[in-house]
Amino acid sequence: SWRLSRALGGVGIVPGDGMSRRREPTAGAMERKENGSEVTILTSSGDRPAGVAGSARWRWHTAAWYDWIVRRGGCRHGSTRVSKTRFIAVTEALIVVDLQNDFCPGGALPVDDGVALVPLVNRLLAQAKVRILTQDWHPPQHGSFAANHPAAKPFDRGLVGGVKQVLWPVHCVQGTNGAAFHPGLETDRADLILRKGRNGALDSYSAFFENDRVSPTGLDGYLRSRGVDAVAVVGLALDFCVAATAVDAAGLGYRVRVLESACRAIDQAGSLAACWAAMDKAGVTIERGGAL
Repeated sequence: SWRLSRALGGVGIVPGDGMSRRREPTAGAMERKENGSEVTILTSSGDRPAGVAGSARWRWHTAAWYDWIVRRGGCRHGSTRVSKTRFIAVTEALIVVDLQNDFCPGGALPVDDGVALVPLVNRLLAQAKVRILTQDWHPPQHGSFAANHPAAKPFDRGLVGGVKQVLWPVHCVQGTNGAAFHPGLETDRADLILRKGRNGALDSYSAFFENDRVSPTGLDGYLRSRGVDAVAVVGLALDFCVAATAVDAAGLGYRVRVLESACRAIDQAGSLAACWAAMDKAGVTIERGGAL
């Protein structure tokens, strides 16, 4: 038999023997039990039911099943039927990315209109069930600073830990006012504050991995321990740290929404267009509204 389970990188179909690889389903029963709720999906073929998004290597998520079942009312579709359609609510975390003084007006690396996000983000923090704040937290000699590369200027490109990236003005140095959260941000609501970019030899745009794409920050483990399987991402800057966080979350199997009205971009050398393309490819949902 097959069961829906949290596999490596998210909720996916894994064999009944507990092996954590993704595979397409074959005939048989699939079920998921959690906190007394269960879903049983009986199939007589390996075909994906119509209405469930995916590709030749489709990933099954509880939300996809829920959407399919609700829209079809549990009715038959071909040789597939659904029974016991009781679902627990999906738990979504809010990730607020780098809403810090240095990214606001008067800071070392200001993002246009960045301060305007604060009231909206505070409203989102009040609504969210699980709330994460990320904070750029660089040592003074951080490798991403142009000042630490001979003859380099801010916004040139260079190697940091073997990764080619933008070289930035000095910003968000540990313990400085620039690294502090904007004073209007309601930080007391946070469940977790994640400081990233602490490794002087490597940058960290994403809340999930450093820029080598290998070294984890530990956020994935924290979210899974809280039962989170979906995230909404907001903050600064949309085309760098917000997008990197969203793409990595999708790659780990989370359902991901970026709330565009609660983000602002730098748009440096085509970075905004590149981030839209990357998020689209990763399956990230972009929402124009600012509500959870």
